[in-house]
Amino acid sequence: MLADNLFLGRQPILDRDRNLVAFELLFRSSQENSFGSSDGFLASATVITHVFNELGVDQALGDCQGFINVDEALLMSDVIEFVPKSQVVLEILETVPLNSEVIARCSHLKSLGFTLALDDLTECRGDTESVMEHIDIVKIDISVLDSAALAQLVAKLRKWPVKLLAEKVETFEEFRFCLEHGFHLFQGYHFAKPQIITGKRMSHSEMVLLRLVEKLNGDADIREIEDILKEDPLLSYNLLRIVNSAAIAAREKVASLNRAVALLGRRQLQRWAQLLLYTSSGAPYPNPLLQLAATRGKIMELLSPKTCGPDSEENAFMTGIMSLLDALLGMPFDEILALIEIDQEVKAALTRHDGALGNLLRLVKTMEGNEEPHAGDVLESFPGMTLHELNVAQSAALAWVSGLRES
Repeated sequence: MLADNLFLGRQPILDRDRNLVAFELLFRSSQENSFGSSDGFLASATVITHVFNELGVDQALGDCQGFINVDEALLMSDVIEFVPKSQVVLEILETVPLNSEVIARCSHLKSLGFTLALDDLTECRGDTESVMEHIDIVKIDISVLDSAALAQLVAKLRKWPVKLLAEKVETFEEFRFCLEHGFHLFQGYHFAKPQIITGKRMSHSEMVLLRLVEKLNGDADIREIEDILKEDPLLSYNLLRIVNSAAIAAREKVASLNRAVALLGRRQLQRWAQLLLYTSSGAPYPNPLLQLAATRGKIMELLSPKTCGPDSEENAFMTGIMSLLDALLGMPFDEILALIEIDQEVKAALTRHDGALGNLLRLVKTMEGNEEPHAGDVLESFPGMTLHELNVAQSAALAWVSGLRES
């Protein structure tokens, strides 16, 4: 596993349809957001070791590609040639001098089948143009350029057949601007930022699912649960399809909702309904909100016995999985939670980050790399908890989320 003061961060990369296609894999310490350039070789080499040897590429990435930061030392070393080229994008840092040796190395790596990205490009210089024929993706930090400069840079880059990736896209307006200017890929958490729409109402399916979660979280009997399922024929059909899968009902053909609910069990049905909220809109897998929410929920469930006390797993999972409902539904949490009965501890965690669950949610968000303060600072609120334990929980959560398609 990673050293006790280090952990892996993943930042999502989306395509023009806002589908999840890649992650940038970031190596972080407990006291600072990332290693400085002097530690670049160590940072990237540790990412490679952790992701492709200890964690496993399938669990870390699934069907997505992984962008790995590469400084000059790592670019020129033989170590880089051992990573799976089909799933890795080598992201050449802006600190790498684009001299003749580096350009020759890029040419060689391209001949081996690697995908190369140029990081943090802000202008097209002579050395930039020399390496561009070997580059597949150009990353542009949109936070350091005004609209005119960004448009000018994009126009210059059109002479090469490269994909443009916009970094630090934090709002829907920024996403739309980059979309209009021909960007192909987008990195940032704009997809997880709620677009609150005044007077917006949930769809019938979303409302049914929320009520189902509410009933399952309480003491409702099977008859009440069955009545809710009957309100949505597609929901009922999907439940029967799942229960009749070979993994659950190898010996029995299930035709009634009552029997399906009894076979699946209250806990599994609750998880299924919570996850279905993120796919009820018909978004293709992997839905970035589903991936992020499911990972949060699972990490929180695994850490909750030590951080939130015994018998806290269900509330911890619910807090994580519901933490992105405002982004999914385009409604404030207060309005969403007013429609259902929910544990007050969960409500306080979701709306104000209060209590042990709220603190744990802050910690998990910090691990994703889009929240301040740093993970080491938040970790101080949990005496006895180490970053090593966070890494173990993260590894297990990523493995679980990558198996969602099969289940």
